[in-house]
Amino acid sequence: MSPLNAAAPLRATRAGTGSGAQQTFRYIGSCAGVALTITIATSSGRLREH
Repeated sequence: MSPLNAAAPLRATRAGTGSGAQQTFRYIGSCAGVALTITIATSSGRLREH
């Protein structure tokens, strides 16, 4: 999703709000993806020990 798509339903005076919201969710998704990858990579051996 591009910033233009995120801001499309908003009035021109509020276009920055849509773009900012899109960027915020993008950063949150990136952080969650990195955290999940690290969790899986570091815990793979623990599941076999039990």
